[in-house]
Amino acid sequence: MSINKLLNMLTSLIIVITFCLSPSLASAQDNDSVPETSDPSVLYVEQKGESNNKVKWHLKVNEANSRLKDVVIKMELQGGHNISLAELNMLLNAKGVTVTQPDPQKKVFLLSIKALEEPLNVEFSSVITDNQQSNCKVLLSADINQHVTASDIYFVKTQLSGKIQYKDVPDKVTPTALEVELIDKQHQAVVDRTVVNADHLEYTFDQLNKFNIDNQLIEYEVRPKATGNYKVDVKANDILLQYLSTKIEGDIRNESDKPLNIKIINKATGSIVDEVLVDGAQSRYTKDNLPLNDDQGNRIDYDIKVEDTEGFKATTSNFDIEITKEKAENTHPENSVETKQDDQPKAAVKVAEKDETSAEPTAQPKAVDKAKAEDKANETSAKQDINKSTANNSLKRSLVYAAPKEIPLLSTFSLANTNLLGFAPMNNVTGVADDPYPTYKGQISNMAWDEKGLYRIRTPQPVEYNESFQWKQAQPTSTENEYAIDLKTQGRASVTQETVDIVLVVDNSGSMRHIIGNGKTRWQNMKDDVFQFIDEVTQANTAANTKVRIDVVNFASIVRPERNPGFSGDPEIIKSKFYSSYLSDSNGGTFTQRGLRSGSELLSKSRASKKVMVVLTDGAPTLSYKGISATGSENITSFSNYVKGDGSDFILHGRSYYADHDPYTVIDYSTYNPYFINRYIKITNHGQPTISEAKLIKNSRPDFDIFSIGLDTTVPNANATEEDMNKVLSNIASRPEYAFTTEDSASELSKTLSKISQSVSNSISNGVVTDPIGAMYDLNLGSDNIFDKSDYTLTASNPDLVKNVTVDYDLNTKTLKMNGLNLGKGEWVNLNYKVKLRVTDDNFVENQWYPMNGTTTLKPSSASINLREYPVPEAKAKSPSYNFVFNKIDDNEKPLQGAVFELKDVSGNTLSRTSSSSGQVLFDNLKKGRYSLTEKSAPNGFIKDSKVYTVVIASNGEIRIDNVLYTDTNKFKIINKKLLGSIEVIKHKTGNENELLPGAKFELRNSTGNLIGTLTTGTDGKVLFKALPLGNYTLKEVQAPKNYQLNSEPINITVKNDEKVIVKVPNKSNSDILPNTGGTGTIFYTLLGLLIMGIAVWSRKKVFIRQ
Repeated sequence: MSINKLLNMLTSLIIVITFCLSPSLASAQDNDSVPETSDPSVLYVEQKGESNNKVKWHLKVNEANSRLKDVVIKMELQGGHNISLAELNMLLNAKGVTVTQPDPQKKVFLLSIKALEEPLNVEFSSVITDNQQSNCKVLLSADINQHVTASDIYFVKTQLSGKIQYKDVPDKVTPTALEVELIDKQHQAVVDRTVVNADHLEYTFDQLNKFNIDNQLIEYEVRPKATGNYKVDVKANDILLQYLSTKIEGDIRNESDKPLNIKIINKATGSIVDEVLVDGAQSRYTKDNLPLNDDQGNRIDYDIKVEDTEGFKATTSNFDIEITKEKAENTHPENSVETKQDDQPKAAVKVAEKDETSAEPTAQPKAVDKAKAEDKANETSAKQDINKSTANNSLKRSLVYAAPKEIPLLSTFSLANTNLLGFAPMNNVTGVADDPYPTYKGQISNMAWDEKGLYRIRTPQPVEYNESFQWKQAQPTSTENEYAIDLKTQGRASVTQETVDIVLVVDNSGSMRHIIGNGKTRWQNMKDDVFQFIDEVTQANTAANTKVRIDVVNFASIVRPERNPGFSGDPEIIKSKFYSSYLSDSNGGTFTQRGLRSGSELLSKSRASKKVMVVLTDGAPTLSYKGISATGSENITSFSNYVKGDGSDFILHGRSYYADHDPYTVIDYSTYNPYFINRYIKITNHGQPTISEAKLIKNSRPDFDIFSIGLDTTVPNANATEEDMNKVLSNIASRPEYAFTTEDSASELSKTLSKISQSVSNSISNGVVTDPIGAMYDLNLGSDNIFDKSDYTLTASNPDLVKNVTVDYDLNTKTLKMNGLNLGKGEWVNLNYKVKLRVTDDNFVENQWYPMNGTTTLKPSSASINLREYPVPEAKAKSPSYNFVFNKIDDNEKPLQGAVFELKDVSGNTLSRTSSSSGQVLFDNLKKGRYSLTEKSAPNGFIKDSKVYTVVIASNGEIRIDNVLYTDTNKFKIINKKLLGSIEVIKHKTGNENELLPGAKFELRNSTGNLIGTLTTGTDGKVLFKALPLGNYTLKEVQAPKNYQLNSEPINITVKNDEKVIVKVPNKSNSDILPNTGGTGTIFYTLLGLLIMGIAVWSRKKVFIRQ
């Protein structure tokens, strides 16, 4: 093949490749273009964005500050935009530039410059003419000393939006954030990406190029990145993620009849994925909504685990469970009764266990305390009633208690096991639970540990206090060194020694006559439900110890005379304070303000630890005191004794005829309108004074807990809207959650009063839990690192219990705080969150137990002095291991194999590694600390590095060598220089090494035949081949010295170290080869020469004859 043919084929190939690749230059990857110019100091143009359908441009000429004369700049506009010639001239004429447009049909302009001795900077705008259906480009060209060009493009923008929907995701699973990539459909190139959190199910890509550089419309598509346990489907930019789930099920043979806690395990990781609580009598179980795959998309292989229970052995096979009895000397739980806390006096408690189907615990006090003992015995229960989703954990045993007379039996025991593992397994429990058993009473520090490998929890739990049962347990998550903490608090029947006084302020107005849904008058229905409330809150009272007392205010247009005045703890006396019927005459209005004032006066006389007012009314206030000073319409600060209103209307109009000192005497017959206080504060209704009165009471007595209940107040009443009435009720209550309304008091009032009863008698009232995160742990704050509701899970025995509970986190003190706990007997709230042990901390010590929290406490009520402590779980871990990788190279940065290195720690322990064929040296599984690195031997042919390097591995894995940080992108390298030798060739006369010969040329080649060099001996008869890598070489003489015979025999030489190899090469002279003058050898050579000459003459003669 000729050279010309080969060149032609290569040219054709380049043309084909260029053609194939050229479309990629116009992909969506083109961002806003960078201005192009052949010489920015002479000519430059740049787009400055679009506004109001105009593109701004910045033109620069002569930035080099040269002298320009008679220059013409050609400006061409491409795409859907144009510019006004007149506007351009108006802009540039002042700068000595004239603009012309040779052809009005073409968007080409000539900028003529007569003379310019300074830079020209000007901004102008072009108008978009095609509704942004193409990019806009400006091209400039001119001959200024040479041909120069400049250009820039404004890319028209667009956006793409879509929605994300999660399907079939179980309630307790938080959907993972989704990464969405935006793809240039034609070139399948990633243009942009965004991460969408599950709480924001929309995404938008904006500022996208609508057209590519060739003004072709760019087609985009979205591509969600694969998520482990979701099937992803995309339709018209909307993304559907369907949760993939599976289920397991099995048979149960349970000889113990005790409830079982079945833990569902991920075989690969050993972590607990979920739990199932089953009743002791249950013969089969099913657990659905289990994730099909893990986060990496690998199918999860499940197993189950069931702990042995006391006296029984648990075995599992293919998800089936068998609980069989085993022999044991003593099956009674140890330490079921522990030392009491400071508020729990020690008592001699005898426990007798009986093999009975069921039996009630009985107290055995002295006969004189029989009634009291019966009361206490009735507090004890061995039943636990939890719905199907958890378990019925009642144990068939009985306890017999014997307590001395002087020791009150405050504790309530229940022989029921409780489980609180993993991620709040009690989530589905509703209602209330019996008191748990066994419990611990004593100092937290004296509790035993239940070690579970790398973590441990205190046992037994819960810890029992007078006010509460408290758990705190932990379980590892699928993330290394991360734990899910469950902090559970359960209330009790009120056991406080604090007294409570309650004032019931009840509406006795004429509107209470209405018949409601149950056929009773509203007044009678209210009395029935309130009487039930009275029985409930006073049930703990005894003749010797009255904890709860009640007084009553009956109000209408007046406050009716009090019956059996004063607070009483006797429910019958309290009930006698209610009138048999409502007021129906002219006194039947609703003077709520007066009722509040009377209730406050009664409660102010109380010396009880807790003071409560409950206001019940069926309508809007229709009477009020006249305000005389105020800072606002609902902030009246003082009142006169004059009463406004006619008793029938919420709005101020009619006649006022009641006065405080004599409600039956007409004081003021004048007709009145809304009035003013301080000339500018207008009072238009009776709600404003009533709200003001409530505020005055709450401000002066913040220790009052005031509840308000609206009876059937969802219907407008007395010209007051529902909003008006709710506003009055919410302002009466001392806290927003203390305001209640009923739509149907016949069915709802008893429930509302029950809630208030629980709040009044709750063992935990407005309780606060303070939960510091452990010093060596970090709270999992999610990907945004901001504390919000996604960072914890709050569950309760009844969802209403957590409606007003708040969870806050102080970043500075790393403390969680749970506020607003109101829990009575059997009611519980569980807080679940995650913490991670900070093994990368400089102070972290391997295999040392670290508490997951600081001292965690419950303050049962705002008046509580004692803080109730929770047990705190602990965890330990091995220090993280790190890899130290570096490269061994030569001085040409080629990898070197076979270098041996030694790494020594401060204790003298050593590791040895050898560089691989890629030159890599790997020391793996290293702990944090200080090391010394030395090279023990270098590869063959290289000089060993004698330096000792100091290697420091930090807790976070950072590696510094001689105090320099090295990373994956800045790897440490150790360079070896080659061992170099030399070959000296000495050329001498054969037989005489002292006669050195110049002019001999030698060629040296390496073992692969490559020429190393060619040298000629000098006058000293020597040549030196220097800087030769170790190895085998071949030396060959290619030119002999003058008058000497060539010695063409190759000489093999090995350079073994960095020394000089000397090679002596003898040469014979020509005189040594030819005979001497007069010798016998001359005859042969003479005859040979004559023969040759004769042949030549003959040949020449023969040729001549032929011619």
